[in-house]
Amino acid sequence: MTSSADDFSPTTSTCSIRIWDAPGIEDWIKLDVAKHIQTLVDEKNPICLIYCTSPGSYANVEHIKIVIDQCSKLKVFIALVVTNMYASDEADDILENFKIKSIEYEAQGVIMKPTGVDELMLGIMHSLSEEKLLQGCFALMGNGPFWIRAQSRIWKAFNYFKSWFSD
Repeated sequence: MTSSADDFSPTTSTCSIRIWDAPGIEDWIKLDVAKHIQTLVDEKNPICLIYCTSPGSYANVEHIKIVIDQCSKLKVFIALVVTNMYASDEADDILENFKIKSIEYEAQGVIMKPTGVDELMLGIMHSLSEEKLLQGCFALMGNGPFWIRAQSRIWKAFNYFKSWFSD
């Protein structure tokens, strides 16, 4: 449970941190996508939705559009992420556009370190409401390496917010 109070009104928020894969979403034909997203949001109250796809997957653009539209309607932040980006002939294009890789990749003696995950998390945090941001910080609280790598960017953000109140 998180709480805060100001001079105007107390605010209390309860959240549980859970990362899950939406079961059944692989079977797009039988699934009412809009209703499924509505149910997930109602039951889980997510901080955000991270939609992952990989090169060569054959996701139906209309279904993805429904997911995006539904998240927008329900005011849920959505991040679209390409995973397994080296598994495609278009790897260079994917890397140039997305630049997110969460695990080390090795092929033919070439080793690529994880990249872009911290930027993704900071971008998501920057886009969230205050309540969702607080929940996101709690979710990342145990991730010490993230906070070390993101420290300078976080200080810049705090200084920016402080400037609002110092005028």
